[in-house]
Amino acid sequence: FGRDDRLFNRIKRKTGFYIEEEESMKELLREDSQMIFPETWKYTYKRKREFHSGLEQEQQAYNKNMKSKIIFFKNESTNYQQIEQYLKKIAKGFQKRCGYEIVQLIGKNERISYNALIESFGIKIEKVYKLDIIGKIIEWLSFFKTCVFFLFNKSGQKLVDYKIDKLPVGYALYDKIIRTQDRNTIDRLDIKKDFMEIYEGVLLYYSLKRIFRKEHPKYLLMMERGYQYYIYKLLALKNGAKVVRCHDIIAIDKFASFAENEREIATKGYKEINNVNINKYVNNYFNTYYKGKSDLSWVNYANYNRKDIEVEEAISKLNINRNKKSIFIMSHVLADAPHINSSMLYKDYYIALKETIKIASGIKNVNWILKMHPDCTGYPGPSGEELVYEFGCNNISILDKSFSNSVVFKLADAIITVQGTIGIEASARGIPVIITGKAWYADIGFTINAYTEEKYKYLLNNLYRIKPLKKEKTMLAKRWLCSYLIGYKILQASNDDFSKGIYDILDKEHIPEIQNRIVLNYLEDYMDKNDIRNVDIYKAALRLAKEDY
Repeated sequence: FGRDDRLFNRIKRKTGFYIEEEESMKELLREDSQMIFPETWKYTYKRKREFHSGLEQEQQAYNKNMKSKIIFFKNESTNYQQIEQYLKKIAKGFQKRCGYEIVQLIGKNERISYNALIESFGIKIEKVYKLDIIGKIIEWLSFFKTCVFFLFNKSGQKLVDYKIDKLPVGYALYDKIIRTQDRNTIDRLDIKKDFMEIYEGVLLYYSLKRIFRKEHPKYLLMMERGYQYYIYKLLALKNGAKVVRCHDIIAIDKFASFAENEREIATKGYKEINNVNINKYVNNYFNTYYKGKSDLSWVNYANYNRKDIEVEEAISKLNINRNKKSIFIMSHVLADAPHINSSMLYKDYYIALKETIKIASGIKNVNWILKMHPDCTGYPGPSGEELVYEFGCNNISILDKSFSNSVVFKLADAIITVQGTIGIEASARGIPVIITGKAWYADIGFTINAYTEEKYKYLLNNLYRIKPLKKEKTMLAKRWLCSYLIGYKILQASNDDFSKGIYDILDKEHIPEIQNRIVLNYLEDYMDKNDIRNVDIYKAALRLAKEDY
């Protein structure tokens, strides 16, 4: 096509283009190309016949997508007014670039707080749950579906596997239940506890399905993407909307899986590291890490106000035998949305920890240390620490959660995690890592992946022979950690004083009412002296809209 501009332009107007060879596609979309095409134009067809037979259908899909002039965003919580403010500023940035209408989706019993700033955005309110006849039919349909599900399904695993319209709605329902109830796993479904939770999730799905099919939004802006909010994301992606992640970074989530989107961030950074001193960059990261800080917001929070500990003191406290290998079991927050990340060997984080401790209890030739996640007490349900006592493990020490991960990097001969960030961090320190989930870094080549129980038991029983990572694997891990950090930095929305001030408040104050008051006062003071359109959150939305439009 590069040799025939008339043909190229004619086909381009038909929303797709025929490319004979895959290499031609790569050439057209190479990094230095100046051509920008909407996503609906990027197709590869092996044969012209396939192209022509699918052309009419793709034209209809394209026209439908182009008619959409709507940006949805979810009212995340009645308690978090500053989240509404944040999402509205990002939505306004997209609106300015694309001229789209902004629609805020609200659920049952949700209030909307208005002020002069919000009203100036001209935001339309859309109730998820309608009170008309169709809304009543959806309620009865959801009730019937829930009854049928309970009639034939009793186990937690059946809930994980539950799908509607081939979408894994069960992930959202399961994660919502363990997040709000005093349990970290579901063995058997309890009709008294779980029926309404599942019914509300099914009702949310069909109510949202109605809205998405009617409006066909171009974008869905979200902050929280787990639990019941995962249903918003699934339906947005199914209906061709682009899900914009609006949290510590502003980026488009192309995939339902959290892990795949994190891989995209790392890939974005990978293109920028050619002129970067990787060893220096990674060493600087760990130097600040040891001081309790990190460029990654969740790692920064996990390390905030944590104590460092000297190696000798740790050895004494943990009763470590210097003649044995030291293996750290890194616990996740057990109720923190395990299923939106990736597929896992075990049903959830709790079962993964339980089975690991059960296996480790019978292995006496290494030092076992359980490192609890620093945020484990912020969620309902047991922390998982009790499992050590349940199995009577006198060979597993527990590292106090008040200590930072720096001691792990200093003492560990190997690390076990499902899919935590610690996996790539430890690998970049030359520490071998066993993972039981398909983390974003799982298939790159520096982790030991255990996706069957037989392999996992074998690996744990042979950890006494574990050796440090080879230099080439350590360097590979450093390269991808550096890529991820740079990709994350590019997309970060806290690169100016205003945004950093907001994040400082969110990091240091966790009581919603106090947090709201401080943030809103901060915002009011800023607007008295500055133009809100100059803040980096707003500009980041403009950049992303420009890049995507």
